[in-house]
Amino acid sequence: MENVKTLSLIELKTNLKSLVSSRRKIDKVARKDPTFTEEYRENTLNESKTLIDEAKKELSTATQEVKDKIANLKEEKRKIKLEHKEKIEALKGQTFEVDPNLEQTKEKLLSEFNAFKENHNKEVTDLKDKFFSTQVALKDEIKELKIQYKEIRSSKTLSFKERDEKLLQIKGQIYDKDHTIAREKNDNEVALDKLNAAYKVKAKEYKEKIKWLGKDQAKAIHDEKVKNRKVIKKINTLLDEERDNLKANNYFGYKFLINRKLNFLKFVDRQVQNFTHWNLFKEWLVRNILYIIIILFVIVVAIFSGGSFISWSSIVNILTQTSFRLPIALGVAGAIVLTGTDLSAGRIVGLVAMMSLILLGGQNAAGDIVFSWTTNMPWIWILVVLVIGMAIGGLFGAFNGFFVAKFSIHPFIVTLATQLIIYGLMQLITSPGVFNSATTSLPYEGIGGAYRDFISGGFNLFGVKISWYIIYAIILIAIVWFIWNKTKIGKNMFAVGCNPEAATVSGISVFKTILITFTIAGILYSFSGFEVNPVLGGASVDIGTNYELDAITAAVIGGVSFTGGIGKVSGVVIGAIFLQLITSGLQTIGVNASYIYIIKGAVILLAVSLDMKKYIAKK
Repeated sequence: MENVKTLSLIELKTNLKSLVSSRRKIDKVARKDPTFTEEYRENTLNESKTLIDEAKKELSTATQEVKDKIANLKEEKRKIKLEHKEKIEALKGQTFEVDPNLEQTKEKLLSEFNAFKENHNKEVTDLKDKFFSTQVALKDEIKELKIQYKEIRSSKTLSFKERDEKLLQIKGQIYDKDHTIAREKNDNEVALDKLNAAYKVKAKEYKEKIKWLGKDQAKAIHDEKVKNRKVIKKINTLLDEERDNLKANNYFGYKFLINRKLNFLKFVDRQVQNFTHWNLFKEWLVRNILYIIIILFVIVVAIFSGGSFISWSSIVNILTQTSFRLPIALGVAGAIVLTGTDLSAGRIVGLVAMMSLILLGGQNAAGDIVFSWTTNMPWIWILVVLVIGMAIGGLFGAFNGFFVAKFSIHPFIVTLATQLIIYGLMQLITSPGVFNSATTSLPYEGIGGAYRDFISGGFNLFGVKISWYIIYAIILIAIVWFIWNKTKIGKNMFAVGCNPEAATVSGISVFKTILITFTIAGILYSFSGFEVNPVLGGASVDIGTNYELDAITAAVIGGVSFTGGIGKVSGVVIGAIFLQLITSGLQTIGVNASYIYIIKGAVILLAVSLDMKKYIAKK
């Protein structure tokens, strides 16, 4: 195989950039300097253009050469794998002679190995005994020298000079003995390491011989596989070199790959630290115990359901059930980041659902269209109603935010009051004499049918229907993530949630931040309310009841802290999915609905307790 030489693509690209930069400078100078004639300028620029074209061609050729080498290496790798497969098949079909004295040969090898092992153990024992006796002798000599040292130091018959000379001489002897002990110890360790290394090599040889004894065919196949792995490894090394060379030409792509590798290594290092230090493991357990419990719960449900719970159709069903409630969780999460909550979420969902149903051809209990003029409205009317619903939700969200920010009333009180106000409005809307009767269902014809298709329509993937509102949920996730992470509003929201006083000092408007956050939350609730009718088939005065509780649970499971300033969109999404997993799992194994509420309450309590424990530990 030809040794592929790495090309310096990055240098070629650098030369090209410098040529382009030089051409721009020449053009700039030529335009300002009157001594440059138009002809001279054109000639200079043409020469520069020629150099740039040549550099581009050289870079393109070099890049293509690297790509060709990668393609050739891949083809060579494919051929080697094919040849290896053919050799393995040939070896499997080959007949090998059986050794008639197989047992005797095996006993002989075992006997030789045992004799070698005994000899090794004897050598190790002799070496240790010799080392021990030498150490004892040297330590005894040191003891005698120390006794002499004490006697000479306390002697009064010797002169100071003689005593100092003898003491110095004895000190030197003691130091020599100590050095000899250390050297002997080191030599002994080196000798033991050599013996053990030689023993391991020889023992491996014996074990290999015994392992493959009478298995000539298996041994031949094994050797062929080892040989093939070595060849493939060399080709993979060359491929990696060429790919790195190609990646270096694309700085951003190369930087992304390097960062990904570094992040992976950091992640692995963190996990090693978490599982090798008790205190770190306890912290890791506090952070992840809820997820561990839910994962174990899913495994148990999957076992009891015979595997049907983790089928593709079941997974899509869980995502479907999660999707139309996910906007509520995203909205409530923003309020929790501000150290608050929102109890009006479910009622805003219900109100928007009711208004959407009335304006999009909804039928009352008698089967009559509430507003007959809505049946023949064009398709665009659906989007108009969506905007109206978002305006209603945003208005009530702003109402909550205004009273929380302006009068410093706790969000619990404000949103509880809003919840009651909206429920009263819903009672008025559905009462006789206002809209004739409570709207209960959505028709399949006219604008109602188009409304259904807009939300509940979809496409098939692997034989299972994927509804449009799953796609809408993904789009909303992306939008909320962008708001939280890439906009001034999101950064201000986290700053106010962490410390409102510090945020004010930093020039952040706390009033504006709270107002916008609650308004966005209201808009998100309204989108969920708009989706309710096609999903559930209609709406009633009780629609949206307790929706906010599931949303709060999902947010807290996802790591949004009630202490404020902490939360991720990805965490809210995971929390919503996990909560739906619990509900669907309990329903799958036939648990009573009453117990499901009890378990949800326990999950909320556990999640908040763990959140507070993390907060206290952090403080």
